[in-house]
Amino acid sequence: MSARRSRKVSARARVFFSLLFLLAIAIVLASGPRPSKATQQAGMPNASQKRTRPAFVPGEALVRYRSESTAKRVASAMTLFVNDQAVPIQVERFEGADIVPGLRLAHMDPERTLDAIEALNKQAEVLYAEPNYLLYPDVTPNDPRFISNELYGLNKIGAPNAWNTTTGSSSIVVGVIDEGIDKNHQDLSANIWVNPAEIAGNGRDDDGNGFIDDVHGWDFVNRPGDGVTAGEDHADQDHDPNDFAGHGTAVAGVIGAIAGNGIGVTGTAWDVRVMPLRIGWSAEGAALGLVDMSYVAQALRYGARNGAVVLNCSFATLNQSGLFAAASAATGAGVTIVAAAGNGGQPHDLAARADVIAVA
Repeated sequence: MSARRSRKVSARARVFFSLLFLLAIAIVLASGPRPSKATQQAGMPNASQKRTRPAFVPGEALVRYRSESTAKRVASAMTLFVNDQAVPIQVERFEGADIVPGLRLAHMDPERTLDAIEALNKQAEVLYAEPNYLLYPDVTPNDPRFISNELYGLNKIGAPNAWNTTTGSSSIVVGVIDEGIDKNHQDLSANIWVNPAEIAGNGRDDDGNGFIDDVHGWDFVNRPGDGVTAGEDHADQDHDPNDFAGHGTAVAGVIGAIAGNGIGVTGTAWDVRVMPLRIGWSAEGAALGLVDMSYVAQALRYGARNGAVVLNCSFATLNQSGLFAAASAATGAGVTIVAAAGNGGQPHDLAARADVIAVA
């Protein structure tokens, strides 16, 4: 393999790209299909948006009658009509009436909550009827570097507000095509992707994907005949994609560092799984070391075929048609690629030739 010259990236540039990646990944994780009208009415998420929190208790409403004596005369079961559609309602007294005379809790079909409230508000004896709203605690990590505002980018993109809706999901796998990831890092270990069909150390391709013992992704650099001598940068001879330089681990932390453990940092999406895909190795003075583009193409293929929803590429690329074709194949399979644009001043970045989210 011919040598690739290393590229120096300043600390400021690394922070800049990391912040832009925060925005890109937040957009990816927040996107999704809209709930149906009936689901919106009930304040409940549909099956594809299970992480969205309802605004109120579906099937319940607080109703206040003009007086306690009026409320006592109201039948406990009634049927009201909205647009000629019958809406059965059950009304019960609860302890709130002890301090608010005439206050009652009404029950109805969850899908007809707002219809029932509309019908109740049209009753002459009703002062008001409204949803039984839910209050949620703000989701605030206790990680010291977040509390100290060192991770100021998270506030700039509104991550704390987004966390009140979602912190990601273990079903979302983000492939990090980089220098590997320290899978034992205390802020990442619980979020490292595990191949569910692979048995570690048995020397077999258990899931039939062509890779033996790919329990935590794959090291495409460390293979026989790649021209690199096994040693300090290649201690793992079993293709375990560990990180020996720190860049890949830092990127993985921006994406999915564990929150609320009282140590270190917090990622943008705390509950995603990060898939290590190692395509480069360290060189002195380089933020991201030598990268073989053939490895990148293989990593794109692996991620797309093994469950990655997002693939992150925080590096510069050259005008190489085979790489662009691999990226297009991955996006065609439904994978979102987040790629650096403009690193090293290259006019033909991956971001310019494939359907990706470009971070520039």
